[in-house]
Amino acid sequence: MKNLELLVDGERVVVRAGPEFCEIDGRTVSADIADLGRGGRSVIIGGVQHTVHALPSGPASYEVAVAGSVLAVEVRDPRRLAPREAGGGVGQARQEVRAPMPGKVLEVHVSEGSVVERGQGLAIVEAMKMQNELQSPRDGRVVHVHVKAGDSVAAGDALIVVG
Repeated sequence: MKNLELLVDGERVVVRAGPEFCEIDGRTVSADIADLGRGGRSVIIGGVQHTVHALPSGPASYEVAVAGSVLAVEVRDPRRLAPREAGGGVGQARQEVRAPMPGKVLEVHVSEGSVVERGQGLAIVEAMKMQNELQSPRDGRVVHVHVKAGDSVAAGDALIVVG
């Protein structure tokens, strides 16, 4: 049994995972997870299959791509929660927005210095004939833009940094 506290796009989620079930915020569902390699997993929850790609973006944080969305996920250690909540912590850190899979940058909507809000569209990447809008993981300012329209990117490439 694995117990985790996650911060998913700024919202707290408590997860308990066993070999054949997953409890998310107290709701139990059947679950099956298979490793696909290169950060990819096949996740079946409640009979619905999802392909999930998780790429590290910090010591305990990840950019997680699922169903055309990219989520900022931090694995929280309950022993460290009080000091981090009290002052600074996640809200002060820079976060990289990464390519969820190999593709081509179609559009970049921001430039360095742009003020952005969490969930705001930053760029569009075409991958596997699908257009994926990459969104800001937090409120902040664009610190660096690593790509321009037309660039090819690999899975996990840092595209934009929000601070």
